[in-house]
Amino acid sequence: MELRVDQHYWRERSARALNRASQLKQRPWRITADTGLQVAGITNVFHFERRIQEFAAGYLVDRATKIVEIGYGLGFSAKIFLTADLASYTLVEANAGIARRAFRRGIPPSSIQTISWQSWLQRSKSLKCDGIYYDCFPALTNFRYQATQLDRYLSHFFSALTQKNTFTGTVVFITLQQGSYIPKIGGGVHVTHIKDFNLPASTRPRLPSCRRSSIWAAALSAR
Repeated sequence: MELRVDQHYWRERSARALNRASQLKQRPWRITADTGLQVAGITNVFHFERRIQEFAAGYLVDRATKIVEIGYGLGFSAKIFLTADLASYTLVEANAGIARRAFRRGIPPSSIQTISWQSWLQRSKSLKCDGIYYDCFPALTNFRYQATQLDRYLSHFFSALTQKNTFTGTVVFITLQQGSYIPKIGGGVHVTHIKDFNLPASTRPRLPSCRRSSIWAAALSAR
């Protein structure tokens, strides 16, 4: 399918998005025993996400051989990619400290780009990959999950993906689920629901309106 990109939308959003993304590089982070990876005090990845991410990474490995992963997190998906028979694997990690942890966990320096996905897409004249993995879980701002906010974020991501680049392949992403939510990305992007995972009861005080996480895929052919 041919994706139609809203150029005005991209120009309007890109400067603000890049400014926010650049601030991620030096933000303090830590891994806690009870929750997971926290960046600037906000939990980005929970320990219980292991089975969700392993399934999603395995799904992409079956469909792509040149994979780019956006965000290292706790390394659950990276472990799958590193043990798979891939032609190439690249990690795009905005936080310098987390990128160093990924290196210590076995990812070669040549495979790590310590930049935001916005900067990565801006610098890439052509994407030499056929698979992109992006865990959008758990929430975008301090656990105040809103489906409309996530839709805007995903629309921005897919617009940026096709604004300057030619990409043919599969994008796999993970979201929280609020009711019967289906991502509304626009631009001609059709998403396929892959699998649901129920969230542990321990997450409900933080995410009271969400009961599960879902894996989605989009098969793109842009020119």
